[in-house]
Order: sequence, then C-alpha cells, then structure tokens
Amino acid sequence: MVIKRSVLAAAVAAFFIFLYNLAPSVYVGDSGELIAASSTLGVAHPPGYPVFVIITSALSKIFPAGNMAYRMNFINAIFVFSAMLFMCRFASASLLLYFALAPAVFSSAGVAEVFTLNLLFACAIIYLLYSPFKKNALAAAFLFGLGLANHQTLILLLPGVIYLLIKRKMFDF
Repeated sequence: MVIKRSVLAAAVAAFFIFLYNLAPSVYVGDSGELIAASSTLGVAHPPGYPVFVIITSALSKIFPAGNMAYRMNFINAIFVFSAMLFMCRFASASLLLYFALAPAVFSSAGVAEVFTLNLLFACAIIYLLYSPFKKNALAAAFLFGLGLANHQTLILLLPGVIYLLIKRKMFDF
C-alpha cells in the first residue's frame, strides 16, 4: 500500500491532536467501568465487551506510563489512529482530517470507549475487502467475528460486506 505523504501527515497531525485532548483520568459514561474491567480482566455490563477488555488489558501492560485510565485513553487514541491508517488508501488528507475531527470520532478518541476499537475493525474489514487477494476475505470474516464480540453495531456493516464480496467475486459458488 502506497500512502501519500500529505495523507500520512494528516493522520499523524490528528493523532497529536488526540494526544493533546486525551482525558488524563476516568471520563463520563462507561469509561470507568471499562477501565476497571480491563485492569482486572473482569466483565463490563452486558454484553461484556470481551475483545475490548482482553486487547486493552494486554496493551495496557505493554504501555506502562501513567495510571490505568490514562493508558486506556491512550490506547483508544491509537485505535483511532490505526483506523485512519487503514483509511489512508481511500481518503485525501482533508477528508481524513474531517473524519478524525468529526464529533462522533473525536469525542471517543481520547477516552476509554468500545467504539474506537469498533471503528478500527470496520476500517480494517473494508480495507481487506478492497484488496485484490481472495484470501483477505477470510481475514475480513475473522475480523468481522472479532468485531461483533467487541460491539454488536458492527452488524450494520454486513450488507456492505456482502455487496463487496459479491461485486468483487471474493468467493466461488
């Protein structure tokens, strides 16, 4: 994948904006519960978000700086940055910045929430389905299953996934 410098610079700039606005501690909503579940490998409220808890728990042990809340918030900024890297193939620099600074994305980028990992799964699935290799359809299906274990709203991506699979002839009947 070839990434234009301007698009990569936009993604890095957005990441630094996320870091500047990172919540230093527990934030509103489910943030505290998700931080507690990740730090103890516990279960958050139903549906429990097992993929989010396991991934953030492992990553928080790799990144030892700050308290657990700060680490979780930092990890969520990394999730959004990673999603933007998957989008670099399709987006211009201005579109990528617009996406990153849109209220729905920006409000979740610096706090512990499951939506950022959900965004990462969605962007990775779309990236894999636009790949010329048929084997990537299996990787996309695997990520789709993991993504559903993270948050059920990923099911809304299913009609588009089926359309891309049929249009790009990713499987044989």
